[in-house]
Amino acid sequence: MDFIHAACLDGLIEGRPAIDLFALESVGEILAVIGGVGNDQRFSVMFNSITAGVHARRSPGILLVADIVAHCAARGIASFDLGAGHVPYKAYFCSEREQRFDSFIPFSARGRALAAACRAASAARRSLKATPSLFGALHAVRRGLFRTRRA
Repeated sequence: MDFIHAACLDGLIEGRPAIDLFALESVGEILAVIGGVGNDQRFSVMFNSITAGVHARRSPGILLVADIVAHCAARGIASFDLGAGHVPYKAYFCSEREQRFDSFIPFSARGRALAAACRAASAARRSLKATPSLFGALHAVRRGLFRTRRA
């Protein structure tokens, strides 16, 4: 939290904060907050938060994203990135999906071993997500484990 707070303030006086924060407020209640980073060509959403209150069903996040897209367009920003994951609302704003990629760059012998393990884990995760039956089974196991822990 300290890092995010400092990054939101860094460059704010000059009008170029390291992290831009946007919020949607109504009658004193914060309904949605989105933080991201950008330059003159691209804006990338890093985090968001949506109210859990009664107004959540009115899609405050989508309303806020629409406002941010308009803000970015007015600044001449040509590319808008809503981050990783496949969520239906993203199709309202983004006509293309970019393939995710991971980079593992080792700097030592120990790092090479860790990078190899990370590459293997990444390949396994990609394979799992590409096989709907395995992915469904994983979610079923996770739901079962979560229920067991809460009980």
